[in-house]
Amino acid sequence: MIVFLFIFHNIEIFHFIIEIIHGRAEGIPMMVHDYFLDINRKMEKEELVIYNVGFGESFSGYTYGYDSRDYYLLEYTLQGNGQLNTENSIYSVKDNEGFLISPGTTFRITNEEKWILCWIGFYGPYIDRHLEDAHLLDRHNPVFRFEDNALIESIIERIYHKAREPHISNATLLGELYGLIGHLAERGPKSDLNCTSLSYFEKANYFICRNILKKPTVEQIILEYDVSPSQLYRSFKAECGMSPKQYIDMKKIEKACEMITNTTLSFHQIASILGYEHDSAFFQTFKRVKGIRPSEYK
Repeated sequence: MIVFLFIFHNIEIFHFIIEIIHGRAEGIPMMVHDYFLDINRKMEKEELVIYNVGFGESFSGYTYGYDSRDYYLLEYTLQGNGQLNTENSIYSVKDNEGFLISPGTTFRITNEEKWILCWIGFYGPYIDRHLEDAHLLDRHNPVFRFEDNALIESIIERIYHKAREPHISNATLLGELYGLIGHLAERGPKSDLNCTSLSYFEKANYFICRNILKKPTVEQIILEYDVSPSQLYRSFKAECGMSPKQYIDMKKIEKACEMITNTTLSFHQIASILGYEHDSAFFQTFKRVKGIRPSEYK
């Protein structure tokens, strides 16, 4: 059952005061239409759930953050432009562009002119693979481009209004969310992925992150980018000090840590999902990468 908690209609001053109390907002307030759904906490580790959905119009000089979420937050520009700041980078976001904030990522948004956004917050232990298929989980750049902003707006608006219906089913809302991710997947990979200015390490890192649940191998990277084993090895050593195999192991263990923290999956299930044929191989790799056993991490 989806239960209504809060909804704000054109109460920018109230929203601004709340953000000031939490130390997140500065300058001019933001007009917000945001709907928060009641979440059965037991569902969070079992299936995909939607946390909130809404629209907002920020005025020139608006600043929000730094803040973070324990779920994915996908925001899309309907009009105007602004700036997304993470701990390590600054990104410009324009018309027909959006960004995906991953759980635990600290971020801040600012704008120098009017910026109209729509958003949806969601989480599920297996949603990563769908986001990877949609080319949204780019660790180097969370900003994506999608030309049909009317389509994105209509889907978000449908979810927003359907969520307010008293007896709406969770399946109906999730169907709309999966449809949104499916449309984003149809736009294909980012056009600059195969740019010659990218190093083999940067290309390989994108491939590994996007396919981490598909058991990526060094051989697949070599075939994907038509690179010799020695070229790939030198690129990895120069940029991260590891061999390609060591780097893949590190990324797999990072994903294992996320699963240990955010799901109720057993170590055997996590090992299987990440492509380890035997639990012992998973335990050995985890200890080598993290310096502790999985049970100690948990």
